[in-house]
Amino acid sequence: MKIAATQKLAISTAIFILVTCCTRAQTYMVNGTVKSMDSIAVASAAISIQKYKGAGSAITDSNGFFKVAGLVPGKYVVTVNKPGFTSHIDSVTLVDKNLDLGLIILTPFTHELKEVSVVEKILAMVQKDDTLEFNSGAYKINPDADAADLIKKLPSLAVRNNRITAQGEDVVKILIDGKPFFGNDPYNTLRLLPAGIIAKVQVYNEKSEQEQFTGFSEGQTSKTINIVTKPGKRNGVFGKLYAGTGGDENTTRYGTGADINHFNGDTRITATAHSDNLNATNFTDPNPTASGGSGYTTNTAAAINHTDKWGKKTDWNGSYAFDDASNSNQKTLIKNYTIPSSYGQVYRENNTNYARTFTHRVNMGIYTKIDSLNTLNILPQLSFQNSNGNTQRAGNTTDSLGALNAATNRSVNHNSSHTINGNLLYGHRFRIKGRSISLNLNANDNATQSTTLLQGSNTYFRSPLLSDTVNQQTIQNQVGSNYSGNITYTNPAGKEGQLKATVDINFMPSKNERNTYNYADATTSYSVKDTLLSNTLTNTTWNSKAGFSYRRHVAKHEISLGLHYQLASLQGNTPTVAGQQFERNYQNILPVTAYKYKFSRNSNIQINYSTYTRAPSVTQLQNVVINADPLHLSTGNPDLVQPYTHNLIMRYNYTSKNAQNSVNCSVGGYYTTNTISTNVIIADKDTLLMQRILLPKGSQLSIPVNTSPSTLLNSNAGYSMPLAKLKCLVNFTLNADYSRIPAIINNVVNYQNRTNGAFSIAINSNISENIDFTVTSNTAVVASNNSLHNQTNATYFNQGGTGTVNLILPHGIVFNTGITYQANYGLSAGYNQNFVVWNLSAGKKLFKKQQGDIRISAFDLLNNNNSIQHTVTETYVQDSRNNILQRYILLTFSYKLRDFH
Repeated sequence: MKIAATQKLAISTAIFILVTCCTRAQTYMVNGTVKSMDSIAVASAAISIQKYKGAGSAITDSNGFFKVAGLVPGKYVVTVNKPGFTSHIDSVTLVDKNLDLGLIILTPFTHELKEVSVVEKILAMVQKDDTLEFNSGAYKINPDADAADLIKKLPSLAVRNNRITAQGEDVVKILIDGKPFFGNDPYNTLRLLPAGIIAKVQVYNEKSEQEQFTGFSEGQTSKTINIVTKPGKRNGVFGKLYAGTGGDENTTRYGTGADINHFNGDTRITATAHSDNLNATNFTDPNPTASGGSGYTTNTAAAINHTDKWGKKTDWNGSYAFDDASNSNQKTLIKNYTIPSSYGQVYRENNTNYARTFTHRVNMGIYTKIDSLNTLNILPQLSFQNSNGNTQRAGNTTDSLGALNAATNRSVNHNSSHTINGNLLYGHRFRIKGRSISLNLNANDNATQSTTLLQGSNTYFRSPLLSDTVNQQTIQNQVGSNYSGNITYTNPAGKEGQLKATVDINFMPSKNERNTYNYADATTSYSVKDTLLSNTLTNTTWNSKAGFSYRRHVAKHEISLGLHYQLASLQGNTPTVAGQQFERNYQNILPVTAYKYKFSRNSNIQINYSTYTRAPSVTQLQNVVINADPLHLSTGNPDLVQPYTHNLIMRYNYTSKNAQNSVNCSVGGYYTTNTISTNVIIADKDTLLMQRILLPKGSQLSIPVNTSPSTLLNSNAGYSMPLAKLKCLVNFTLNADYSRIPAIINNVVNYQNRTNGAFSIAINSNISENIDFTVTSNTAVVASNNSLHNQTNATYFNQGGTGTVNLILPHGIVFNTGITYQANYGLSAGYNQNFVVWNLSAGKKLFKKQQGDIRISAFDLLNNNNSIQHTVTETYVQDSRNNILQRYILLTFSYKLRDFH
């Protein structure tokens, strides 16, 4: 057998040399490194690269490295064989430069048979240190699937309500081949990428830019997904064009758009645009039947993202997005208040709202590696927004004795705002390993201008003399800045240790000017200033922090300990109110600790403890009455002090050695002193507050106040396993939360204790590309009780489930259907509704390569779609219902672009 293999290798080599010598085309090289699952180099592995008009072979060296030269551009099949391991087979495309295949992992054989047949087996999941890596080839997905559809099938990952979680944490960033892509909307970013271009999905906790440079981490990370594209899919044009039209009983419905990607090595341009009135998610949802959200939304949007290299030292990323969204909504709600009275108090409201918002966003990143010791990153961001809206509201309050008050009003508002942000990070490494210095500067300026017209009447049934009408205009100008700087120095401490010294300075000035004018008949204009509803607050917050941290990494243990000292000052001035000047000074010790233990390369545990403070916002501090809802007034409190929060979290992750099962769980919580909560004054008689605010019986005033400590405990557990016989993957998720939040109601402290529990199961098929189905079940229970009065104590239960089936039948026939079920129990009367939403579509693939798709879709066939929300706070329990898009039919055509080279 060895002689035959040697002969074959010699013949293959001879053929390769002969073909290479006979061709006049320029040739290139393919190289890579082969290792086992234990990261041990695999020597003497046979490498074969085959093509119709070219071939090559090689043997890995002692380090597992190989290279095959003299290859002409084209498509190849790479095969790696080594006795004792399964074969690795992959397809690659060689274009106009050398190709590095990177690391190739071989899986060991676990069975020995009399006659050995080498069959490729793709390892679905691999744990590489802190990175969980999924091989997309192990998951069967529909040819029309996008990256979000692939994510839904991966163990320990979930997509729900356009929110992506990984190992129980929210994913906040998406990278493509390690580079930023379309900013801060992970779900919509994934909708732009077809699943067919993805080779691997990597999930890990990303450190900040500064921590990545210094190598010193204190456990503050963000969950990140990196999409690794297939080598043969990194050059070309791909995307999708789509359009659809149809309607419901009253309105014509439409959806049209395009997603275009042009990849050429390091140069990557993505452009997307869409317009629809189908309540589709922001600018990237290519499925015109994906209705969601409250009310009726019309959206037109466009965006472009550009990633490139400038020379050999600089990476560039930039994106621009425009969005024009309008929404009309009708809403009903009922609030049951927690008050120290046996009479109880219930508020009911009907309102109609229309809003239209224009948004422009620009994000850029310039990452320069000046030389081997110096780096410079510059990240500017800009956003501009204009919005117009109007709301008509009719509300009334009752207690057990009857009606208390009623109000009808109309408000019209216009807002314009902008935010400009710039971040600069410079880092220098010394030639001594572990020694570095870095400077991080950030500047942020924001401004908002708004004009609001309020007209209406208020009736107080038990205080008829106080009933009134309102006709006024409010003009508000708010500006704020945040300038901060951080300098960090690291130095080695022994063979396994590292020290870090940091100094932070933050300066945050702000100004909020609010003026309200009543209508004057004499001048037929809004010219009479209402001093109760007007004032100006100038606020300045600054803090400086300095401290040291120590990090040590020995074998399986990694620990960091830090201690910081912070000085903070909060100063405010309201010149229109006599004596309204205040100053607060704080001194705090802020410890931080992170510990990590690796049981093996497949499992680890992490424990992070941190502390922080947060200054009150300018609106919380401003002592001015807000009467947007005349029955529910609010005002600020200049006496607020900053809360101090302790945060502790423990995470455990495990992936089985055969990459078939995964477990992730976390337990953590917050403990906050000087909690900023609410003092709600519900008038049981006509009351004059603060010698200036007249509160009729039954109406309310909310004031932010510091209260006793609040507590939040949360836990999450997930388990993923395959069902080999059914060719499915099952994900189990269990969540449990407990919170104890204080509030003050009529000057009496109320502790709202809330317990949440949720269990979900998701079954995803992995049968074939032509058969795709998903079944999910979600059960949630919310129990709340109040120390002040048990009148609003309640237990809420929700049971939901979904089932989707996507089929590609012979002759290009496509069939899709989905059913969603929701059941609510424990809500207010009229809100305990159970309903089923059924979607159905059928169509046909067109053209030779089935790039085209025409189909007819029906959304909510049973006309049952509903939108009910249940909200529990420390002062009330609310149930609400919004109108929502229901049954409509749509005829759509889409065309896939796939031109790789």
